Amino acid sequence: MRILGVVASRIAMAALTAVLVGGCSQPIARCSTEGMDPQPDLTCDMAIRAVRDRLNFVSGVDDFEVRYGGLCPPDAICPGLSDRTSARVFVDLAAGEVLTMTVTLHPDGAVTATEPERPPGPTPLP
Repeated sequence: MRILGVVASRIAMAALTAVLVGGCSQPIARCSTEGMDPQPDLTCDMAIRAVRDRLNFVSGVDDFEVRYGGLCPPDAICPGLSDRTSARVFVDLAAGEVLTMTVTLHPDGAVTATEPERPPGPTPLP
């Protein structure tokens, strides 16, 4: 009887360890709306959920970063990236790659994410 108790105890400890270790490997989501007034209609949770749904077959995601306002240089026209209904989400992969996606909250309440793409990087010199 005592042996069964020890075995059950070890199985329970292994299961708890697996849950704790598995929980530590969840991607980190970073997002800040501090100082934004009014707050965005597209919440951080909505943006992350849309990106996760789109990337459900991609492995090795380390973290997500939601940025509001787009990547628009001063005095340039950048359609589709308002401060309240759209955001750019950066996805860091374990392999060192970064993907970006634009997430939009539509007037009907639907939230969509674009196809993942690699952000433009520095152009190599000839």
